[in-house]
Amino acid sequence: MAPLIKVLIQILPSVPNPLASFKPTTSLLNHNPTINNKFQTPITPSTDSQSHPHLLADATTTLSTVSWSSNRLDVFSLTANNLTHKYWDGYQWNPSDSSLETLGNGLATPPVATTWGPDRLHVFGLDDNSVLKHQYWDGTGWQPSVHELENLGSGCDSAYPIAASSWGEGRLDVFCTEPNGGLMHQFYDGSAWHPSTTGEMEKL
Repeated sequence: MAPLIKVLIQILPSVPNPLASFKPTTSLLNHNPTINNKFQTPITPSTDSQSHPHLLADATTTLSTVSWSSNRLDVFSLTANNLTHKYWDGYQWNPSDSSLETLGNGLATPPVATTWGPDRLHVFGLDDNSVLKHQYWDGTGWQPSVHELENLGSGCDSAYPIAASSWGEGRLDVFCTEPNGGLMHQFYDGSAWHPSTTGEMEKL
């Protein structure tokens, strides 16, 4: 055996392993939020709006965002059965950095928003009776009023989320799930809601 190899065999076992004494700490693991959650301490959202002024929406609700043009953002949430809203106008957040405006009352599910073009917003949700509710911005104000939503179709199950979309000006499509799992649909064609305004939605 070559002399150099003999020397290496004698030396290497005595060299300490720098990783042998390394033990990851909880603080290091928590630094990366993607690490397995068994190393993390659950965070309970605070209900104190003063300690977290930007987290004014109900922590259990899903947010819905939409943009009708460049440099415009609208964010909707559900706070104590009220539809709440915050928007970016290209310069600042409104009504302020740390608050939301309160819109229609009576929602039991998170809102879903869509738009068909500039200065137009449509927001949907379900009430306690699983009736589809609707509020919209027409360019000058919230309709049917600032703190009111209009009733639309019935037949949805509030245990499932709803969806809304628009393929162009004057067109709206809203989908939901009925109690037995079937797909329900209601649409606006620019002049009226179909199959009716307040009746049962069509089954797909």
